[in-house]
Amino acid sequence: MENTAFQTAALDMAAQYGRLPLEDLGLSDYAHRYVSDYRSNPDALAANWLRSAHIIATALRHAGAEPSSTCLIDCGGGQGLLSLLAVRLGFEQVVYSDLGSQMTRDAQAIGEKMGMPASRYVAGDLSEVARALQDERFSNFIVVSSNVIEHVYDLNDLWDACTGLAAGRNFTAVWCSDANSANPFISRRRRRTHNFFEHCDRTASNRDSELDSTFSFSSLRQRIIEPLLSEASRHQLDRLTAATRGLHKADIQTTVSQFLQNGHIVEPEHPTNTCNPETGNWCERLIDLTGTRNQLQDRGWQVHLEPGFYGPRSGLAQKMAVRLLNAAIALASPHSLVMAPVYLLVMSRPRQ
Repeated sequence: MENTAFQTAALDMAAQYGRLPLEDLGLSDYAHRYVSDYRSNPDALAANWLRSAHIIATALRHAGAEPSSTCLIDCGGGQGLLSLLAVRLGFEQVVYSDLGSQMTRDAQAIGEKMGMPASRYVAGDLSEVARALQDERFSNFIVVSSNVIEHVYDLNDLWDACTGLAAGRNFTAVWCSDANSANPFISRRRRRTHNFFEHCDRTASNRDSELDSTFSFSSLRQRIIEPLLSEASRHQLDRLTAATRGLHKADIQTTVSQFLQNGHIVEPEHPTNTCNPETGNWCERLIDLTGTRNQLQDRGWQVHLEPGFYGPRSGLAQKMAVRLLNAAIALASPHSLVMAPVYLLVMSRPRQ
């Protein structure tokens, strides 16, 4: 699947990450749990690092570039696996970014402890990264991410940020996600997840990040909508709560205002996709991959949709099954998204 050197580096990083001492890092409860979970599951640990290698290798292949002449941006980096591997692979500069300020501090602590910190840590989105790098001159930019694109509220904002970064340089971005809408089994599981977060309150735990809410998304929207309605129109509260699924607070307010003016309500396009209305963070959004590809092509991007692969398994039967599945995915690519665990959306543009 991958360049052997990339795989070797990834598995070596997995071993180092698995031995990472946690007690003296000052990590948040969320990061501590995150790292601990991977340490307890060798298969998941190896799979995530090998996926990181696959994402970076795919980006370099489409960019036609070498690490030594490329600035890599780890977008929505979480605990920084992609950043760490990029440093190990010798990229000219590595920029970590994440919306969570605590998560950014956690990633920096991990990077420094492992002796492979990124060149920069940015608590913000790609627009913040662009501002941080506005005086830098790199011939090649690649953006890589794992399980980020399905949480971005407005993809048009993301494409605009990429356009800004691409100005005057060769640019490639790879968005990898396991919310693979082309795979019917994954879609079914994700829809169950949507319905849970839409309708069920939860008990807070150390598995929650700083961007999570314990309240159901429908109840959060109802709290936003109810003060905007007059007594005469409150019988529409349930209908508006359902119709605004997948909207951020400002867009909910606009929708309610338009309803009060003309009585018109636009129903959600997808039957289950939902987001936290306080943050706009989508819950494992199932994206229309064909429509997204067409939208990007209309914007002048070269676009490829590629399947990802299953990670290693320890048991003999599972190991053989994974090998057969991955061989079938590779043989039928790019038409094997229907059986792949993840998709990779690749967008590129040469220097203009």
